[in-house]
Amino acid sequence: MPKRRASAWCRRAPQPSAVGSSTRIATPAPYLVQHQASPCRGELGTGGHVPPGSFSPRSSLHRAMTLARLSTTDGLAHLVLDRPDKRNALSRELIEALRERLAQARTADVRALLVTAEGSTFCAGGDVAWMEQRKDDPSATREAMEEHLGPLIEEVDAFPAPTVAAVRGAAIGAGLGLAVSCDVTIAAQEAVLGATHARLGLTPDAGTSWHLTRALGPKRALDLILGAKTFPGEQADDWGLVSDAVPAGDVEEVARRRARQLAEGPTRALRTARQLVRDATDVSLVEMLRREAAAQEAMYETEDQTEGVEAFLEDREPEFVGR
Repeated sequence: MPKRRASAWCRRAPQPSAVGSSTRIATPAPYLVQHQASPCRGELGTGGHVPPGSFSPRSSLHRAMTLARLSTTDGLAHLVLDRPDKRNALSRELIEALRERLAQARTADVRALLVTAEGSTFCAGGDVAWMEQRKDDPSATREAMEEHLGPLIEEVDAFPAPTVAAVRGAAIGAGLGLAVSCDVTIAAQEAVLGATHARLGLTPDAGTSWHLTRALGPKRALDLILGAKTFPGEQADDWGLVSDAVPAGDVEEVARRRARQLAEGPTRALRTARQLVRDATDVSLVEMLRREAAAQEAMYETEDQTEGVEAFLEDREPEFVGR
């Protein structure tokens, strides 16, 4: 059989160029099925969450949708925060636009998701003007967290394909939560990161307390959160909070290559492996061995597993189809 071209899944990714570029203890059942809707996903409108777009009339939704862009090319979805004049601060409108775009991406034949931001800053955190609107109504803040920001983070976390974030400039507060909720986070070495909520007399949101504790351990997470400290992307890479730190001019190119590689990979195997890793801290070794066995059994029913073995035996690169 003639050899086929190497896919991005198996080709070794080139080094960054010098040119700048623009849940939990359960049976193995989750590994045996493909993506299913859950109450946290906005299109259902259940579980106490507000469905994407339901916060305002259609005309307001139309205006809000200009704050987030979505494009899809060959299985790779590209989601862009587009509020650069406000450093992509998370207003209610931007949050709902992002949720709407995520819902659109879930209905497409998407095998990976790349999240970037327009302008020099990935996300400066929560929108202060929105906070000011809620200052005399504490219950409105809880509503904002439970019905808008929280569901956004859940929907990114539960996206049915691998997710990659490209962080330039800064990712502060909820912006950091959004960045690290992706499976892979590529940060600029000099990017400014931090869970600085305490500077505003607030506690963490957007899952930052959860992510920082799991990635860094309680002591370091507390030091950063209680001290409202910021730190560079290079330090975050050393700590393991982000996947890689590269020069600022290379961030989006490196992230795009990583996302493209994932989009050309064995989608069901990647999604299942992701769930195994997430569950690993919550179950015993014996239980994890059982889950791994069930997952492997399920993968033997996929086209990609057949293709992977055949490609190996034929000494060629596999061409996965995501099934």
